[in-house]
Amino acid sequence: MIEKNEFVVISKKSCRNCIKLKDLLDSKQIKFISIVMEDYMEKYDDDDFIFDEIEHLKTKWSITSYPMTFIKNEFVGDYAAIEKMNAFGDFDILLKNKNIHYISQADDEF
Repeated sequence: MIEKNEFVVISKKSCRNCIKLKDLLDSKQIKFISIVMEDYMEKYDDDDFIFDEIEHLKTKWSITSYPMTFIKNEFVGDYAAIEKMNAFGDFDILLKNKNIHYISQADDEF
């Protein structure tokens, strides 16, 4: 799913930072695919396959926490990293460079 979609967030149901990230993306009106691990696992009988895929992502990108955010098949960061980028305007720059449509806070002020 990561390879086939422009913007993907892998999250968990009870993860506060996952909810905060989705709220941030919604506030910027970013269209993204949300993969909630618990829901995803219910669809498949082979939980080991899903765990293996997540472990592969964690190893490949040195991911240590949820949510996992991918733009155009590249790991961008967790909520803390994206919130920090957003606070300094770097997230908007990243979105522009990746050609992701969004509404910036500056757009809302005018």
